[in-house]
Amino acid sequence: MLVMASLIILGTLCYISSCSSKRMWYNSLSITLCCLCIVLLFALSVIIVGEHTLAKSEVLTYKLTKEAVEQQANSSNVMERAVLFRIKLNMNRRILNAKYWNDSLWFDWFISDEFANLELLR
Repeated sequence: MLVMASLIILGTLCYISSCSSKRMWYNSLSITLCCLCIVLLFALSVIIVGEHTLAKSEVLTYKLTKEAVEQQANSSNVMERAVLFRIKLNMNRRILNAKYWNDSLWFDWFISDEFANLELLR
C-alpha cells in the first residue's frame, strides 16, 4: 500500500510541476515520470488482483487436498500413501512460503491472509 501511495503522490507532483513549468526539457521529463507512475500503478494493481485470485484457488485446492488426505489416511496401498505424502508436502511448503511473505513488512498486503492462515496438513 505504501508503494502505491508513493506512486500516486509522485505522479501527481510530476503532473503539477509539468503544468506549471515553462522549460521544455523539464516539462517532458515530468510528463514521462507521470506516465511511468501511472503504468507502474496499473501493473501493480493487476498483480495484486491476480495474486489474490490465485490465493482463492489455492484455498480451494487446500480444502480438496485435506479431504483427500482424510479419506485415504488408512489406505494400505503404499503408492497412494506416497503420492498423498508428496501432495501434503507441496501444499505445506506453499502455506509456509505464504506465511513467511505475509509476515514481512513489504509483502503483507500482497499475500492473502486467508491462504497464509491455513493450518498445515498432517
